[in-house]
Amino acid sequence: MSHKIFPLIPPLVVASIWEGISRFNLVNRIFFPPPSEILYFLADDLASGVLFFHIGVSLQRAFIGFAVAAVLSIPFGILIGWKRWLYRIFEPLIEALRPIPGLALIAPSILFFGIGDLTNIFVVTYGCFFVMLINAIYGVYGVDKVMMLSMRSMSASENDIFRKLVLPSALPYVFAGMRQAVAVMLIIVVGSEMIISSAGLGYYLLEAERTFRYHYMYGTLLVLSLLGYGLNRGFLLIEEKLLSWTKET
Repeated sequence: MSHKIFPLIPPLVVASIWEGISRFNLVNRIFFPPPSEILYFLADDLASGVLFFHIGVSLQRAFIGFAVAAVLSIPFGILIGWKRWLYRIFEPLIEALRPIPGLALIAPSILFFGIGDLTNIFVVTYGCFFVMLINAIYGVYGVDKVMMLSMRSMSASENDIFRKLVLPSALPYVFAGMRQAVAVMLIIVVGSEMIISSAGLGYYLLEAERTFRYHYMYGTLLVLSLLGYGLNRGFLLIEEKLLSWTKET
């Protein structure tokens, strides 16, 4: 039981210090309300259903963008990692596009998709694409070369080497890339909603700040933190189930 309680200690300590600082007016309480009040207003926001609406909008955009990025990047990354000559062809383009932040593409995206969900989804897809792509490529690069030579010495076909060695060896890297992309997904969808949307957690967060509803602003930040943590834990559980064999080797 103790190992489950220990992770709760740091956030409880931070919340207690925050509560004390705010209650004793060591900072401006209007801009830095105590956590107890934030939780009260957060519960009220959830009960009204308003926050659930914005959560649903953001998650829908985020998951569609993430799914499109996964479908495009993972097979492509594995392919060009397996076929080095293909990587040499695409490497300049990948390295030229990868440093561009997804949010920087909002302006040109509006020209093609307009102000709406498609622009939000596109920038999420772009941001997640390269994270998963690079992990898939290096997952293939990390295959045990000795084992590959051993399989070839036993006259194994390239198809067998790919299915039985390369793909299983790359999967842990692929899942690592997907977990990293989840964080990127949330960051970009919230950022894009703050700029061009009229719904979603990013929009709601910015509107709360603009209308001086700081309790709701901090409550939305708490929801984002919990969403990120929950999604990460969910991916870890899926990874443990699907890649349980990696823990045994």
